[in-house]
Formats: sequence, C-alpha cells, structure tokens
Amino acid sequence: MNNRLRWFGLVLSAALVLASEIAAAGGTADGFVRSRQGDLLGLMGQPKSSAREQKIASIMDQVFDYDELARRSLGDDWNARSDAEKQEFEGLLERLVKQSYRKHLDKTMGWDVTYNASSNVDGGVRVPTVANHKTDKRKEPVAIDYLLHESKGQWKVYDVVIEGSSLVGNYNSQFRKIIRKKGFGELITRMKRRLEKGTGSDKL
Repeated sequence: MNNRLRWFGLVLSAALVLASEIAAAGGTADGFVRSRQGDLLGLMGQPKSSAREQKIASIMDQVFDYDELARRSLGDDWNARSDAEKQEFEGLLERLVKQSYRKHLDKTMGWDVTYNASSNVDGGVRVPTVANHKTDKRKEPVAIDYLLHESKGQWKVYDVVIEGSSLVGNYNSQFRKIIRKKGFGELITRMKRRLEKGTGSDKL
C-alpha cells in the first residue's frame, strides 16, 4: 500500500503538471483536469517563491473535494465522530494529501499523460489517463483514473485510482485498522506525526 500511495503523489503530479498543447473542454470533467495542467505548468516555470507555493496550494484546493475524500476514506466511522473530530480529521487529511502531492511535484517532469474517453460512474465521471515516461522506455505505463463529481457547480476530484487501486480505498483500509486496534485518537496522533516527518514512508 505504501507504494500505491507514493504512486498517487507521483502520477497525480504528472497528470496535473505535464501537458503538450492543452485545449480545455470547458465545462467537462476532463476539461477541468486539463485546465489545471495549464495553470500548474505556468507556475512551475516561475522562479521559486512563497507566492508560487501559495498559488500551487490554491490550485490544489480547486482540484480536490477534501470533504468527500474525508467521508469516503473514514467510511463507516465518519458518522460516529463528533463535529470537532470530523473537522480535525479533514484538516489533517487535506494536509497529508497536499504534502504527498507537493513532495513529488518536482520529480514528474519526465512523464507524459494521455487522456482517454471519460465515462459516467455513480454520481460522477471517471477520467482515465495513462502516464508514460518520456525517455525511459523500460518504465511501464501507469493507468490513472480520476473520479470527479460536481460540488457547488464546480468539478472536484474525490478519488484517484492507480492501476486499479483506489486512493480512498487504501486510506480507508489503513485508517480502519488503526481505529479498530488503537482508537480514533491514535489515528489523529499518527496523522500528525506523519505531517511532522514530512518525508519518507506514507504509512501512518
């Protein structure tokens, strides 16, 4: 599962940053993802600065539905939590997703992403892509599907499926085990510890 979570950061960065000539299909789910590519590609060409990092974080906030991601990754335990617990958990999960994404953002310039035809899924749209390394042909192509839905009139990503493995499903499995064995408080503690370390394994 650690490899899957690391792949998430890698290929999501690639899919959002790399594009040749982007023509966003306004109003569509794949057009939304493609347009974020253009935004980030422009930012990555700018000199490093706190302002640039703030803009990158802002685009990430446009991409993800953190509330839905939190609900799905916590699963059946979501309804058992108080409002304060939900708020703290969602805030920590948002930071974990951002940390994982940003950690790999500068490492993905060697990948190209091809978009395939989108399709409807329960309550949303699946945007399938394939990532190919630009120069190292020995690296196997990686299939990445983005699951989006409309929230308040905006497209938002609520899950990423990499080679058939769901980001939400991986988080849910990990979170559930911790809660069952040690309790919700232990999950919060491990999330905070992971954020403090900043690098290394994505396992809590």
